[in-house]
Amino acid sequence: MHVSRFDLNLFVVFDAIYTEGSLTRAAKVLNLTQPAVSHALGRLRDRLDDPLFVRQGSRMVPTARARAMVSPVRHALGGFQRCLSDEGGFDASEAERTFVLGLRDGLEGCLLPSLMAQLIEDAPGVRLQSLTISRKQMATELASGRLDLGLRRDAGPAGIHRACAGPQRPAGGDDA
Repeated sequence: MHVSRFDLNLFVVFDAIYTEGSLTRAAKVLNLTQPAVSHALGRLRDRLDDPLFVRQGSRMVPTARARAMVSPVRHALGGFQRCLSDEGGFDASEAERTFVLGLRDGLEGCLLPSLMAQLIEDAPGVRLQSLTISRKQMATELASGRLDLGLRRDAGPAGIHRACAGPQRPAGGDDA
């Protein structure tokens, strides 16, 4: 099932039920009616073909599938929340991501050791994948999103390095 055909709001309901252990309390937290939460849970159960929660006394207890889902669901919801927050920006110390670097002209050996040391200290959840990329391929790989950052050594008089990051790179620049 593709995510575009899935009502992602059902995961908000799922998280509230998991946290509260009750449809009534989840409804209160979500500012919805209890029947609306019950209906959403029914839709989620149908889509995932699992009861997700079973009643034990006055509590809704998660099934094994619900327990397996909760961490990735909360991670995804947290990501959505960060996108919508006023904070904005990128916090390297909190990031959990792999960045793909395209490097030219033997830059890997001189740049990566110090960069990796700094990442371990400041951004422990950030990982780097380094690819050797030809000069001609760099712009194409950046535009396609397969690279997050492309670095090459310019042949300019001062030996300046140019960096070009994916979609943020200057339009019409010659970074190929």
